Amino acid sequence: SGNFCRMAADAYSVLGIEGGGTNTTGVVLVFRNGVEVADERVRVAAGAGNTALLNDDEIRALLARLARDVAAASAPPLRAVGYYSSGSVDEAERVRQRAAIRDTFPHVGVIKVGMDDESAYAAAFGVSSAADGAVSAFSVDGVLVIAGTGSVVVAARGGGTLEGGG
Repeated sequence: SGNFCRMAADAYSVLGIEGGGTNTTGVVLVFRNGVEVADERVRVAAGAGNTALLNDDEIRALLARLARDVAAASAPPLRAVGYYSSGSVDEAERVRQRAAIRDTFPHVGVIKVGMDDESAYAAAFGVSSAADGAVSAFSVDGVLVIAGTGSVVVAARGGGTLEGGG
């Protein structure tokens, strides 16, 4: 939600993507008159989406598969795409993600990228995304455990974070 939901339009969609070491899951949220319509949510999936393990062509192929599935769902036009990957460890990786999203979804106005633990933390603790596109997830105290192909534990308290995994 956050800034994604405040765009004016009669009907539009937002695609959120979580890219892990084994699977990538996307959820399309449909908004009509600024309100999310829960029974119109669409789930899409693809293979590994850890961008640190994929070259540019593989990232684009993954996004193209998701784009085909989104189009097949006949959702309203996409206005925003967020891609949070276990491989989005630095700005160079985020630049690659943004470029691939822009190439695959050229009409999308808002693109947000980051680490999957950031988006998971934000979702778990109800934190909205920041205006600059970064998820300000760790502004709320809490502990998050992610167990998948890789595992991570993130603890946030008083604005600081501690993270470990493997």
